[in-house]
Parts: sequence; C-alpha cells; structure tokens
Amino acid sequence: MKRKKYIVLLWGLTVFVMLLNISCSPSSNSLYETFYVGDEGIQYYIRPLSFTGTDDSELQMDFTLRYRTVIKDSSIINLTIISDKAYKSLDSIVIKNDSANVVMKNFSTMYIERSGNNFSSRFTTRTALKDFKTLFTNSTWSVSTYASDTLNIFTARNKTRDKINKLYFSIFSTF
Repeated sequence: MKRKKYIVLLWGLTVFVMLLNISCSPSSNSLYETFYVGDEGIQYYIRPLSFTGTDDSELQMDFTLRYRTVIKDSSIINLTIISDKAYKSLDSIVIKNDSANVVMKNFSTMYIERSGNNFSSRFTTRTALKDFKTLFTNSTWSVSTYASDTLNIFTARNKTRDKINKLYFSIFSTF
C-alpha cells in the first residue's frame, strides 16, 4: 500500500514539474499575435519589447504590421517612455544596429499618465515595413529619442535581444 502511494505521489510530482516547466518557457506565440485580415493577408501584433535608458528610464515598444506576399505597407510603432519626466511630444527616434538605421518622425501623442513618481508618455508613428524588417536581422538595438533639447539613449536588454532573434526567426525570415 505504501509503495502504491509513493508511486502516485512520484507520478503527481513529475506531472507538476513538467507543467511548471512548460508554463515557464516562453514560446514564440507569447511574443506576438496573428490575425487574418482577408485580402490584406496576416496582421501581426508584436507585444512590447523593453529597453533600458541611461537615466533609469525605460522604453517599451510594440508594433503592428500586415503582410501578404510582398512588402508594400508600413508598420505602426507605439512606444512608451517611463521616466520621472513627462514627455509631451517627441521630435524623432532613431533605432539602429549593425544592419539598419531607421529614423522616425511625425509622432502623435496618445496619452501621458502619472504612476507614483514616474510618468508614462505614449506615442505612435509609422515606418516603412521594408526598413522595419531589416532591424530584426540584428538584435543589438539602440534606440535614441529626441524631445526638445533632450536626448535619451535606450539599449536592448538581454531578454529583449532574445525576443528580437525569435521574432526574426518566426516572422521576418518568412517575408
């Protein structure tokens, strides 16, 4: 009887550990969502990627793009700057790596909200999908934001670099 209880307990523990391991390992699908949009092809929503600023600020960017058989559209880039300063507008941002240097302007302010001692300033813009795809061929992104006379530089965290590599493999290598 004790042996039967031991086997059941061991089996239950094994199943628990397997389920825990599965739920803790990120899959490509946790990085993005896809939607079929008819003649427009597939719409991809890429969940936020996080970058660290030199002044304890944080930048989060999420993206929406559509692709069917040719690259002809633009991608929407939404970004949130989390900082002790509220940014009412952005002049431009530059995302660069060894493969690309993408400059974006014409931002629309979505909102500014306060949370404790920090502000979340949210903006949106568009860029050519062709340029955007090139960014994903190299994961060492550096993002520079220009607002009035303020320059902030954000670098990709290790987890963000891993996500960029997975996104390239899962999405952009198919274009």
